[in-house]
Amino acid sequence: MNQFMKKVLSVAVLGIASAGVNAAELLDFTIDQSSVPGSETLSNPVITVDKIIGNYNEIFTGLLNGTFSTSAYWDAASYAKDDGATAVGSGLTTNPSFSTLQYGMYATFTATGNFVPNAGGGFTFIANGGSFELFIDPNNDTTKALGATGFDAVTIGGGTADDYQVASASLLFGSGNSAAGGVGSANGNFDLVFSPFTLTAPGGTAFFVAPDPFHIVLDVKGQFNFFEPVGNQTINGSADAFFIKIPEPGSLALIGAAVAGIGFTARRRKV
Repeated sequence: MNQFMKKVLSVAVLGIASAGVNAAELLDFTIDQSSVPGSETLSNPVITVDKIIGNYNEIFTGLLNGTFSTSAYWDAASYAKDDGATAVGSGLTTNPSFSTLQYGMYATFTATGNFVPNAGGGFTFIANGGSFELFIDPNNDTTKALGATGFDAVTIGGGTADDYQVASASLLFGSGNSAAGGVGSANGNFDLVFSPFTLTAPGGTAFFVAPDPFHIVLDVKGQFNFFEPVGNQTINGSADAFFIKIPEPGSLALIGAAVAGIGFTARRRKV
């Protein structure tokens, strides 16, 4: 890796870190689960939380020119509060996971960008485009399948007749890193920031009831198993979704310049 690329990557990582948050800064939000058909019997349907915990599957395609495209689906597993430290039972007295609720929640998301080797023997990823769509599954019975490549959309199969979209967002910026290691080792991580988080009426506005207006910056942070980012790779891992304050304009400008620099460098390397 040349010195210019190292400097650009350092700026990107520092910029993303300065715009991110730690666990003490997760923003509370209130949901009304009685808006979901079939969930009216929950003993305490209106709850305030600050994180949704889940798991994801993705198909990643890395090209020899150092660019990538990935497509994934994420299934919510549970809610948390107290800056993500306490599981929330959603009004139930037992297991606070979605397996005990009368509904499910899932998302599909995409990302595109560049990747380069890093000093740890793995790779650094910078995402510069993508999308996020969030759905409610009232009967928790929807099937999902990855496409053949990271350029292909996730296929949503059976059980979708009663599903409805509650929010969408566009990728603002993102980064990820992997260390040297074999498949099966949880030694990679990513952080994707989406904005604006736009509620879909009427389902989304009935489910996400506070604050009003709602938070607009969504952070999806997770971990994955190591992989070589060339060709088509199927990956899975865990990912949490929460909301953060709007990054300072200076931080956004720094990140934008860094991402643009990486894209420019990648184009120069192709020539």
